[in-house]
Amino acid sequence: MKALPPFDQWNRWRPGLLLLAFLSGVIAAIGHPPVSFPLATVIGMAVAVRLSADSGSWKRAAWLGYAFGAGYFLVVMHWLVEPFLVFPLRHGWLAPPALLAMAGGLAIFWSAAFGAAFAIGFGRWTRHVALAVTLTLSEALREVAFTGFPWGLPGYAWSATPVAGLAAHVGPLGLTFLTVLAAVVLLGGRRLWTGGLAALAGIAFAWMAGLALMQEADIEAGDRPVVRLVQPNVDQSLKWHPDHVQRFHDRLLQLTAGTSEFPPDVVVWPETAATFLLEDGDPRLSEIASAAGGATTVLGIRRIAGNKVHNSMVSIGPSGTVEQNYDKRKLVPFGEYVPFGDFLAGHGWSGLASNETGAFSPGTVSQVIDLPPIGRIIAIICYEAIFWSELRSLERPEAMIQITNDGWFGTFSGPQQHFEQARMRAIELGTPLIRVANTGVSAVIDGKGNVLGSIALGSEGYLDVELPPPLPPTLFARVGHAPLLGLAMVIMGFICWRRMAIRR
Repeated sequence: MKALPPFDQWNRWRPGLLLLAFLSGVIAAIGHPPVSFPLATVIGMAVAVRLSADSGSWKRAAWLGYAFGAGYFLVVMHWLVEPFLVFPLRHGWLAPPALLAMAGGLAIFWSAAFGAAFAIGFGRWTRHVALAVTLTLSEALREVAFTGFPWGLPGYAWSATPVAGLAAHVGPLGLTFLTVLAAVVLLGGRRLWTGGLAALAGIAFAWMAGLALMQEADIEAGDRPVVRLVQPNVDQSLKWHPDHVQRFHDRLLQLTAGTSEFPPDVVVWPETAATFLLEDGDPRLSEIASAAGGATTVLGIRRIAGNKVHNSMVSIGPSGTVEQNYDKRKLVPFGEYVPFGDFLAGHGWSGLASNETGAFSPGTVSQVIDLPPIGRIIAIICYEAIFWSELRSLERPEAMIQITNDGWFGTFSGPQQHFEQARMRAIELGTPLIRVANTGVSAVIDGKGNVLGSIALGSEGYLDVELPPPLPPTLFARVGHAPLLGLAMVIMGFICWRRMAIRR
C-alpha cells in the first residue's frame, strides 16, 4: 500500500482540505448517541490529526482544527435547537444562530489545540503526540472557561461500551487522551494497514480491560434501601399551563403511591416536578408525603429566598416537612439565567427555563446533604452532572442523586448524551447514581456503571430498585487527573528537549 501523501502535495486544494476537516468532525461526532459508534470518532479524529500534522504551518493547523471542531460540535450539539422549539413562535428563530454560535465557540478550543501542537512539534509524530496532549488540555479548559461547558468530550464516545470502565482509573480526560492516541496510531504511520491493525489491537485491549473493571463487585451489601424512580413524562410545552398543572401533579401522586412487593424507602421526583413554589407548599407537601406512604420524598421545586429564586432539590419527610434543601449552583446560561441579565430582563428576556418567577439565582449551600435512610448523598440538578472535577472534590458520599428535566432536549440525542455523561460520574467515583428525569432516561446505576434498572425515554411510570452500596474509592476518586497531567508534562518536556537538541 502506498504511503499517504503529505499536505504540501495537496496545497492547491486548501479550501477542500478545510471541507475535509469539517466532514471529519461530522464523522467523529457519530461516536456519540444516538448512533454511538465510537470507531467513527477514532477514524474522524485520525483524518484531522493527519491533516494538521502535514499542514505546513501552525496557522493552517489551527484553521483545520477549527473546521474539524465546528463539524464535530455542530453534530454533537444539534439537540441545542430543541429548547427553542418548545415554544417555537417565541424562541424558534433563535435556534439556528444559537447552534452555530455554540459550535463555532467550542471549536475555538480545538483550533488553539491544533495550532499549539503544530508549533510545539517538529515532525509528524511529535506533532501527533503533542496534539493528543493539547487537545486533552483544551477539553480540561472547557470545564472551567466562561462558567464551563464540558459536554461531548471525545472520550465520551466510549460511554456505552466496556472501555468506559477505564474512567475509574484515568477519568474522562484520560479517555479523551487515549482516543486521540488511537487516532494517531491509525493514520500516524506511512502504511494504513499497519496503523489500522495497531489501533484495533489497542482498542481491543482497552475493551477487555474495561470489561474486567466493570464486572459487578463482590461486596457484602446487607439490607439496602429501596428507591422509587418516578418519571411523569410531562410535555414541556404544557408543564406550566394552568389547565394542565393539576393533571400532571395528580399523575406524580399516582405514580408515587403505586403498589409494589417491597415499599420504597425513598421516592425521587424529577427537576422542578412540583409546579408550585416551596413557600406555597402546604397542604400539597403533606399530600406528597401521604402518597409516599412513609418514605422520604426527594423532589425538584422552585424556592424563593429574599429576592432570589432558586432551582432546588428538597427532601420531604413522612410528616410533610422539608428536611433537607439544596439550591442548584451551576445554572445553564441562557436557559436558567442570562449573562448581563439585569439589562436584558428589562427587555423581557430571563432565560428559556424561567417563568413568572423570573431568572434563577445560583445557590451557595453544600451539595452534600443527609438523606435517611441512604446516608450522605451528593445532590445534582440537571447538567451539574457533567462537571467531573467539582463532584470529585466533594466529600465522598453513599450515593449521588441527579434530578433533571430533559424534556427540554427532545428525544433524538440530548437526553441520551446527558444520561451517558452522568453514568460516567458513577464509574469515575465508584459511587452509585440515582437518576430521575421528567421524560427519561431514569435509572439506578452502580459504581461500575452497570444499569440496574431504568425507565425508557418517553415513557411514563415508576420503578423500584434496591440501591447498591458504594465501592472503595477508585484511583480517579483519590488522585483525579494528576497522573495524566504529569504524563502530559513529561511528553511536552521531551518534545521540547528533542527540538532544542536537534537545533543545536
